[in-house]
Amino acid sequence: MNIELKEFLKETKSEVDPVIEELLSKKMGERFKEEILYPVRAGGKRIRPTLTTLSCMAVGGRKKEAIKLAAIIEIFHNYSLIIDDVIDCGELRRGKKTTIEKYGQSMTECIGMLYGISLSNAIIGLDKNIARELTKAMKLVVEGEIIDVLQELKVKDEPYLEENYYKKVGKKDYFEMAEKKTASLIQVSCKVGAMAGKGESKEIEALSSYGRFLGLAYQVQDDILDIFGDEKKFGKEIGKDIKERKRGNIVFLLALDESDKKDELLKIMEKENITDKDINRAIEIMKNTDSRKQAVEIKDKYIKKADNSLESLPSNKYTKLLKEITSYLKKRKK
Repeated sequence: MNIELKEFLKETKSEVDPVIEELLSKKMGERFKEEILYPVRAGGKRIRPTLTTLSCMAVGGRKKEAIKLAAIIEIFHNYSLIIDDVIDCGELRRGKKTTIEKYGQSMTECIGMLYGISLSNAIIGLDKNIARELTKAMKLVVEGEIIDVLQELKVKDEPYLEENYYKKVGKKDYFEMAEKKTASLIQVSCKVGAMAGKGESKEIEALSSYGRFLGLAYQVQDDILDIFGDEKKFGKEIGKDIKERKRGNIVFLLALDESDKKDELLKIMEKENITDKDINRAIEIMKNTDSRKQAVEIKDKYIKKADNSLESLPSNKYTKLLKEITSYLKKRKK
């Protein structure tokens, strides 16, 4: 990541975090402030808020016009991570204990409820078109989360999941999940930023398209890192998708297409108790295919499409920083 982008991320974080904390702790007093703010204080690069502010400024707007929107988006992003960790019983996030690991399920669910209330209050009073885009994206993220859960192999003792889980997951199913769960929020981060900056319709659509392709590339890279990453750099467990029996991982799907150990790989995913030895064996099977190379090619295709989406925008320091974000994603390790 180049110095200019690092500085802009740092600056955005310093400006947006106080707004996040104000929106979350409003009228809550001090008693549970530390617990409520733990998820947002646990880290994060603030990529989505940065995309919102950059998109606003790229079309001639001022950063201050996008800061509240950026804060709302980051709150929702953290809210979705809290729910994700509750569903998956996640232990590590951003190199630290997840909220559920630190505070337990009951407290985490209460924190999640507060995030939902804070979001509802924050959206009131926004421009109605911006509010509509935000709520539509939030609904898509939730739908994507549901699809992600249904794409797991049925191991949870829940009747609905038993009846409705995907018997088979193909690439089309995967990309539907990735589009909704990950890309939709990154897409709206850019779109509402451009709307706040009073961009022309073609500029708003160009930035929306940029965000969509960036989001898809981000999900594919996340999948690659889940299987082949370095846990210390990634900040999450390696092989977590295997442990959670998630078939919605592009590396896993690509490996299934070509591996002569397909049956063994599926048997590992179907086990009731998946051990570290099982995870290492599954990764070894995937390493012996071209799945990583193919996944990187898919990611790079989306990165190129994201960059191409910016071609119709004015050439300024902010569009250049947006291109720096795609360049960073290409080399992302965490």
